[in-house]
Order: sequence, then C-alpha cells, then structure tokens
Amino acid sequence: MFLPDESITFLINKTAQKFKLELSRKLKQSGLDISSDQWSVLIYLSEHDGPTQTDLAQKLHKDRSNLTRILDLMEKNLHIERFRNTTDRREYNVYITDRGKMLIPILKKTGNAVMKQALKGTDANEMKMAQSFLNKLFSNLD
Repeated sequence: MFLPDESITFLINKTAQKFKLELSRKLKQSGLDISSDQWSVLIYLSEHDGPTQTDLAQKLHKDRSNLTRILDLMEKNLHIERFRNTTDRREYNVYITDRGKMLIPILKKTGNAVMKQALKGTDANEMKMAQSFLNKLFSNLD
C-alpha cells in the first residue's frame, strides 16, 4: 500500500517546502521583502546576467507563467529589468539591476545560513551520497 508520508518523493517535496518557508522567514527577519522564488532568481542572475525568460524558467524549473508573475513584481521593485531580445522579438532577456546587485551579499548569507541549519548533524559523506541519490532520481525522470 502506498503511504504518502513514507514516500521518498513526498519527503523530498516536504523538505523543499520547509526550506523555502525557512528561507522566506529569514529573509523577512533581515528586513527584506523577497520571497524564496525571488531569491532564486536574483542569485541566478548574479551569476548569469541576461538569460531569456524561457532559459531562466528552465534553469530554475519554474512554469513560465509563474516566472512571469515573479518577474513582474521584481521589475516593479526595481530588482530586475527586462529588454526585448534582439534576435527573437517574442522573448525578453532578464538583467539584475544595481539595486538587485546590492542585495546579493545578504541573500547569499541568508541562503547559506538556512543551508547550514538544514545540514546540521550531517557529514560530507552523507552529503555526497544524498546528492548522488537525488541526481540519479532527477536524471531518471528525463
């Protein structure tokens, strides 16, 4: 019999949700009105500025319409800007603004703190095994 609470995929999803909630809580404690979804966009753009919205959605594993909603708010808050792609007028490229770049140090610090909290009590071998296992699960679904 299948019991959701005992399913590895249920546990992975539950853990990811809890991580996102804790990250959002810590960001709010730091005085930032940024969701975990916005956090992931800014962190990605700090390393890969200028992807198309389609590429960004694929890299972050987000639904395009959901990502558009996230980007609309981020553009309103002046954290990102979008410009029409010069080779494909249907596409927009996404860039982090100076205001968004100013947030990166605190965003990285907060993300690292939540990760450290989540990994408390684990060792390097456990991490390596978990990453290998999760990568295998992920690639099996391609």
